[in-house]
Amino acid sequence: MYADSALSHEASGHRVAVDTWPVLVEGIASYLAYARRAYGVEPTLFSLNEPDIGMHVGLSPEEYADFVKQLGRRLAALGLKNAHASRR
Repeated sequence: MYADSALSHEASGHRVAVDTWPVLVEGIASYLAYARRAYGVEPTLFSLNEPDIGMHVGLSPEEYADFVKQLGRRLAALGLKNAHASRR
């Protein structure tokens, strides 16, 4: 899913290739659906990045908005709480 960036990792983080966003969206959505089904919980918030262990996924503001919309639509389809993100 990784796409090379012209910028250094420190400046941009790793890039997720836009054509693989559906795979990432499905991974996040299926994980949250599993947590709800298996444990009866839904997180209020979650982070795609984990700065304490060096995971930095770089997205431009436009990419971020597009990704959140795609993720929000998928979460809404699964009836997950975080679906409100797609309506902002």
